[in-house]
Amino acid sequence: MVLISAAEKSGKKSPLPLDALKAKVGPKKRGDKIVELVEKRFGPMAGIGVAWFMDYMGFGKPEDKEEKEKVEKKDNKKKSKGALAKLKDSVSGKKKEKKEKDELKIEEKDAKKSEIDKKLAVQSEKMTVAEDIELTSQIEAMTANQRVMFGIMLARDKFKTGGKHCWDWMDKIYTSVGCGRNVVYRNVKNYRGQDCRVAPHAIIENNKVKTSDGKYINLEPGDHISINNRNKADIGGDNRGGGNHSVTFLGWTGEGVAKVVGYDAKGNRSSAYSVNLNKQPIVHISKPTIKKPVNLAMLNFHLKSKPATIKGKMPERIV
Repeated sequence: MVLISAAEKSGKKSPLPLDALKAKVGPKKRGDKIVELVEKRFGPMAGIGVAWFMDYMGFGKPEDKEEKEKVEKKDNKKKSKGALAKLKDSVSGKKKEKKEKDELKIEEKDAKKSEIDKKLAVQSEKMTVAEDIELTSQIEAMTANQRVMFGIMLARDKFKTGGKHCWDWMDKIYTSVGCGRNVVYRNVKNYRGQDCRVAPHAIIENNKVKTSDGKYINLEPGDHISINNRNKADIGGDNRGGGNHSVTFLGWTGEGVAKVVGYDAKGNRSSAYSVNLNKQPIVHISKPTIKKPVNLAMLNFHLKSKPATIKGKMPERIV
């Protein structure tokens, strides 16, 4: 995936293009700098979330063959040492004693970690103006889809963002990272009630959306889709059918099965789950577009809301 910033698209020189970020971070650190800045700005839980985000979206992944070989060699060496140690323990009869010592060390380590976590949770360090600018520049260097994924990470791991309804939750995320939406497919007028399957609708073929007019659309992580799950809350109306639910596409987990994340207003929870898009057809697709520069103060403003319950884990890298 080639990352192009809004500044690069407009011909202006980006303050910190992604290539420079990768070079600065290096293959081993896998985005340590942005993780450090996010943790300092938003707290330790957000730092954990952005580490997942960097890995999921492929930022700073080791591409050097020699580096990969070094990592594999190191892992094999550790495994070899571990196997030898186990054999020695078994032969010497000290396995039980070692296990008891290890358990004691783990308990001490957990207690120490818990104490540190409590201290970190009180208040994260304040950032300098220069650090604020650097973090902003790094988010600016992301594509629109990557910005949305970054916003979702913060909405779940830092702010526990809630909303009035599913579309409002998604709108907060898009707006928080300076993104709008470009509608590329919409089909809600040729049916009434909550079931779109009574009329021609989109189906999934080879993990692409085949629309009712025969066109194909590729989905990317961060795309806004509306699925027809036949819910009763979306009643539709004179100009459109209902039964639809707004979610963000995260990736494919199987043939026609997508991982998505969305918000349930009734339960006040953000959920990540899998859905078969041939059984719950897509009636709307929007691609994110960059509209405004990133503003960390506005990001805070849009994502702060009543705390929502978080349900379902975000996936590992599946695309």
